[in-house]
Amino acid sequence: MVTILNDKNLVEVPAEITKRLGISCGAQFEWQVGERPDQITIHVKTTRRDIINKIKEIGHKYVKSGRDHSSELALGRANDEEKPLSRNNADERFAQFQQEIRAIDKAAEERNKLAEDRSKLAAESFAQFQQEMRQSKRDLDKKWIDFVNKMGTMVEDIVAPNLPRIAKEHFQLEAHQRFTIRTYARKIGKPGYEREFDAILVYPEAVLINETKSNPDRKDVELFENVLKEFHEYFPEHASKRIIPIFASMHIPESIINLLTKKKIYGLAMGDDTMELVNPNL
Repeated sequence: MVTILNDKNLVEVPAEITKRLGISCGAQFEWQVGERPDQITIHVKTTRRDIINKIKEIGHKYVKSGRDHSSELALGRANDEEKPLSRNNADERFAQFQQEIRAIDKAAEERNKLAEDRSKLAAESFAQFQQEMRQSKRDLDKKWIDFVNKMGTMVEDIVAPNLPRIAKEHFQLEAHQRFTIRTYARKIGKPGYEREFDAILVYPEAVLINETKSNPDRKDVELFENVLKEFHEYFPEHASKRIIPIFASMHIPESIINLLTKKKIYGLAMGDDTMELVNPNL
């Protein structure tokens, strides 16, 4: 059922719900914000009016149907005048009334607790569902990563598609001029020196250089550091541009992250949903 909030900040309770829950005019509702931004929990609170109505119901139990209530009340008063109510009788009736009121309070508490328990159960179920979905995605990502590692296409399939986004989000670099994957280059003036660059993104003011390893260690980081020192010998046309080095892997151990940070090299690893920098604040 869908209702609409009007311009007076009021919302109508569907008739089906009011009928089913016995909600009448003057009912009080407790509003609570749920864990999700689009979730609101509403509890129907027991009011003074509910208690009064319940007391009326209790009173009707002692009135026989088919009789004139006014005459019965007048007769009762006359009898009372003739036979004054004993103290014991009065105490008994008052005790019974108190018992009925306690029963009403208990029923109201149980109803409110049941509503709270249902709300809590719904929130826990949703949280569990979210956790299971995240775990399912992580399992699927792991299988995909294992497959890519076996095929030797981690750069093309996983790392490279994330690089333009990383360049834009963290370095404010918009449209790249050139994007090459697995580029072989020779040192200028030294034909015998040739090496492969996993991925290079060229922008007007900067060059993003990526090195990707499936099982990174300290030696891999040190070799990448040496390549960065010699980069302009392979690409002298970019000598005036800022160099942004990014070392990528599916998982980067803490010790390697510390080493990358020390050497001013960004680390890129798989997060919950996609690849993210592990040391963005160099």
